[in-house]
Amino acid sequence: MRRHFGFMACVLLFALTVWGQQIRQLTVSPALPGASGTMGVSHDTSGTIYINIQAKHLARPDQLHPAKRAYVVWVQPPGEPPQNHGVLQVNDKLEATYFTTVRTNNFNVFVTAEDNSKATRPTGEHLLSAHN
Repeated sequence: MRRHFGFMACVLLFALTVWGQQIRQLTVSPALPGASGTMGVSHDTSGTIYINIQAKHLARPDQLHPAKRAYVVWVQPPGEPPQNHGVLQVNDKLEATYFTTVRTNNFNVFVTAEDNSKATRPTGEHLLSAHN
């Protein structure tokens, strides 16, 4: 019974997150030919903004020229430095899904390929990007 309750709670949380979601196409750099992606943005009554990134046909970072270790997701509110929000993991199907939250309604999201997943500032080209 507990297992089913936990599963139903996760399904409910996911449904509430994607309900009313606005979808934006990601701008894709020519460095990732064939890649595509979307960014879903939704919010709750407390003002939390939910960001859901989905990308397809991505090269693994170690297959880029030059090779990198990770795709890093950056969120940048206007007038502020970009913040490292984590790693966009590419699966065996060359797809990636990433989820994060922010507290500001106006921001840019972009993905760079980095040598260090804990980078404190982006060093590479914006490979995927969108504005909210």
